[in-house]
Amino acid sequence: MKINYYHEYISEQFYHVYNHASGERNIFKSHSDYLDFMEKYNKYFKYLFGTIGYCLMPNHFHFLLVVKKENEIKECLKRDVDSNAKEKYLSGDI
Repeated sequence: MKINYYHEYISEQFYHVYNHASGERNIFKSHSDYLDFMEKYNKYFKYLFGTIGYCLMPNHFHFLLVVKKENEIKECLKRDVDSNAKEKYLSGDI
């Protein structure tokens, strides 16, 4: 059975995104883990979502996001010359 890991997000809608480590494990073990996570979050999600709020805890995290309008997404991608997703998104591949 194939599992669909992708979700269709609707423009201008709010989403509560969260994840929890398995068992007694921690996702974040040091201050640099938090910084690395937020660096990756900003790299991959800043184009698509506005961040309303977030909370990072050692074993889980929460984000309250709003999906940006398509024209806002395109403007963000046009300004960012280092985006890996830029060409794919603007060409309609993603």
